[in-house]
Amino acid sequence: MSNISSFPTAIPDGDDLILGSQIDVAGIPSTKNFTVQSIADLSSTTSNTETPFTINATAGGTSTYSSAVNTILLNWTGGGGTYELTLPLASSVPYRIIRVISSSTIAPADKVHLVGQGTDTVDGNAFYNLNKQYSGAQVWSSGTEWIVIQEKS
Repeated sequence: MSNISSFPTAIPDGDDLILGSQIDVAGIPSTKNFTVQSIADLSSTTSNTETPFTINATAGGTSTYSSAVNTILLNWTGGGGTYELTLPLASSVPYRIIRVISSSTIAPADKVHLVGQGTDTVDGNAFYNLNKQYSGAQVWSSGTEWIVIQEKS
Protein backbone atom coordinates (compact mmCIF):
# COMPACT_ATOMS: atom_id res chain seq x y z
CA MET A 1 0.00 0.00 0.00
CA SER A 2 1.25 3.44 -0.88
CA ASN A 3 1.48 6.25 1.63
CA ILE A 4 1.78 9.70 0.10
CA SER A 5 2.40 12.78 2.18
CA SER A 6 1.25 16.13 0.89
CA PHE A 7 2.77 19.50 1.55
CA PRO A 8 0.37 22.24 0.38
CA THR A 9 3.01 24.87 -0.37
CA ALA A 10 2.30 24.98 -4.11
CA ILE A 11 -0.10 23.46 -6.59
CA PRO A 12 1.67 20.53 -8.27
CA ASP A 13 1.62 20.11 -12.01
CA GLY A 14 2.33 17.20 -14.34
CA ASP A 15 6.11 17.61 -14.07
CA ASP A 16 6.27 17.48 -10.26
CA LEU A 17 7.31 14.48 -8.24
CA ILE A 18 5.74 13.55 -4.93
CA LEU A 19 7.80 11.66 -2.39
CA GLY A 20 6.02 8.77 -0.69
CA SER A 21 6.62 5.37 0.75
CA GLN A 22 5.37 1.97 -0.24
CA ILE A 23 5.42 -1.28 1.69
CA ASP A 24 6.43 -4.22 -0.47
CA VAL A 25 5.08 -7.78 -0.22
CA ALA A 26 7.69 -8.64 2.41
CA GLY A 27 6.45 -5.76 4.59
CA ILE A 28 9.55 -3.63 4.04
CA PRO A 29 8.88 0.09 3.48
CA SER A 30 10.71 1.82 0.67
CA THR A 31 10.76 5.41 -0.54
CA LYS A 32 9.23 6.02 -3.94
CA ASN A 33 8.81 8.97 -6.27
CA PHE A 34 5.30 9.31 -7.66
CA THR A 35 4.65 11.40 -10.76
CA VAL A 36 1.65 13.71 -10.79
CA GLN A 37 -0.12 13.00 -14.07
CA SER A 38 -3.24 15.07 -13.55
CA ILE A 39 -4.57 17.27 -10.81
CA ALA A 40 -8.31 17.75 -10.26
CA ASP A 41 -9.89 20.47 -8.21
CA LEU A 42 -11.58 18.23 -5.65
CA SER A 43 -13.40 21.16 -4.06
CA SER A 44 -15.81 21.10 -7.00
CA THR A 45 -16.95 17.60 -6.04
CA THR A 46 -17.49 18.36 -2.37
CA SER A 47 -19.28 21.68 -2.51
CA ASN A 48 -21.87 23.34 -4.68
CA THR A 49 -21.91 27.10 -4.94
CA GLU A 50 -23.97 27.53 -8.11
CA THR A 51 -27.42 29.11 -7.95
CA PRO A 52 -30.05 26.39 -8.35
CA PHE A 53 -32.31 26.31 -11.37
CA THR A 54 -35.81 27.01 -10.01
CA ILE A 55 -38.91 25.30 -11.39
CA ASN A 56 -42.35 26.47 -10.31
CA ALA A 57 -44.34 23.29 -10.81
CA THR A 58 -48.11 23.22 -11.28
CA ALA A 59 -50.63 20.41 -11.57
CA GLY A 60 -50.69 19.05 -15.13
CA GLY A 61 -47.49 20.88 -16.08
CA THR A 62 -44.44 19.41 -17.83
CA SER A 63 -40.96 20.52 -18.75
CA THR A 64 -37.82 19.01 -20.25
CA TYR A 65 -34.71 19.93 -18.30
CA SER A 66 -31.89 21.25 -20.48
CA SER A 67 -29.97 23.63 -18.21
CA ALA A 68 -26.27 23.11 -17.47
CA VAL A 69 -26.99 23.84 -13.78
CA ASN A 70 -26.84 20.61 -11.79
CA THR A 71 -29.17 21.62 -8.94
CA ILE A 72 -32.92 22.05 -9.38
CA LEU A 73 -35.12 23.67 -6.72
CA LEU A 74 -38.79 22.71 -7.02
CA ASN A 75 -41.54 25.05 -5.86
CA TRP A 76 -45.24 24.22 -6.16
CA THR A 77 -47.97 26.68 -7.10
CA GLY A 78 -51.69 25.98 -7.26
CA GLY A 79 -53.72 22.92 -6.30
CA GLY A 80 -52.61 19.30 -6.01
CA GLY A 81 -51.74 17.16 -8.98
CA THR A 82 -48.80 15.82 -10.95
CA TYR A 83 -45.98 17.68 -12.71
CA GLU A 84 -43.57 15.85 -15.02
CA LEU A 85 -39.94 16.91 -15.17
CA THR A 86 -38.19 15.12 -18.03
CA LEU A 87 -34.47 14.63 -17.50
CA PRO A 88 -31.97 15.05 -20.36
CA LEU A 89 -31.36 12.05 -22.59
CA ALA A 90 -28.94 9.92 -20.54
CA SER A 91 -26.76 9.16 -23.57
CA SER A 92 -26.27 12.89 -24.20
CA VAL A 93 -24.91 13.54 -20.68
CA PRO A 94 -23.10 10.37 -19.55
CA TYR A 95 -21.87 10.47 -15.92
CA ARG A 96 -23.73 13.71 -15.13
CA ILE A 97 -25.23 14.14 -11.67
CA ILE A 98 -28.37 16.23 -11.17
CA ARG A 99 -29.69 17.10 -7.72
CA VAL A 100 -33.44 17.80 -7.36
CA ILE A 101 -34.64 19.44 -4.14
CA SER A 102 -38.23 20.16 -3.12
CA SER A 103 -39.04 23.30 -1.15
CA SER A 104 -41.52 23.77 1.68
CA THR A 105 -44.27 24.38 -0.91
CA ILE A 106 -44.51 20.72 -1.96
CA ALA A 107 -47.30 18.81 -0.20
CA PRO A 108 -48.30 15.11 -0.32
CA ALA A 109 -51.02 15.93 -2.89
CA ASP A 110 -48.33 17.47 -5.14
CA LYS A 111 -46.36 14.94 -7.15
CA VAL A 112 -43.30 15.73 -9.23
CA HIS A 113 -42.31 12.84 -11.47
CA LEU A 114 -38.70 12.71 -12.66
CA VAL A 115 -39.03 11.07 -16.07
CA GLY A 116 -36.42 9.76 -18.49
CA GLN A 117 -36.48 10.78 -22.15
CA GLY A 118 -37.45 8.23 -24.78
CA THR A 119 -36.65 4.76 -23.44
CA ASP A 120 -34.51 6.09 -20.56
CA THR A 121 -35.64 4.90 -17.14
CA VAL A 122 -35.11 6.30 -13.66
CA ASP A 123 -33.99 3.51 -11.33
CA GLY A 124 -35.42 1.04 -13.85
CA ASN A 125 -38.88 2.63 -13.70
CA ALA A 126 -40.83 5.03 -15.90
CA PHE A 127 -40.47 7.78 -13.26
CA TYR A 128 -39.26 8.65 -9.77
CA ASN A 129 -41.77 10.43 -7.51
CA LEU A 130 -41.08 13.42 -5.25
CA ASN A 131 -44.07 14.47 -3.15
CA LYS A 132 -42.85 15.73 0.18
CA GLN A 133 -41.53 19.08 1.34
CA TYR A 134 -37.79 19.28 2.00
CA SER A 135 -37.11 16.04 0.18
CA GLY A 136 -34.91 15.42 -2.79
CA ALA A 137 -33.05 13.03 -5.02
CA GLN A 138 -29.70 12.97 -6.73
CA VAL A 139 -29.64 11.11 -10.04
CA TRP A 140 -26.68 9.96 -12.13
CA SER A 141 -26.62 9.23 -15.85
CA SER A 142 -24.99 5.92 -16.70
CA GLY A 143 -25.16 6.90 -20.37
CA THR A 144 -28.18 4.63 -20.90
CA GLU A 145 -30.41 5.35 -17.88
CA TRP A 146 -30.76 7.53 -14.80
CA ILE A 147 -29.91 5.98 -11.44
CA VAL A 148 -31.01 7.45 -8.11
CA ILE A 149 -27.76 7.57 -6.13
CA GLN A 150 -29.07 9.51 -3.16
CA GLU A 151 -32.50 10.35 -1.81
CA LYS A 152 -34.04 12.12 1.13
CA SER A 153 -37.68 11.63 1.91
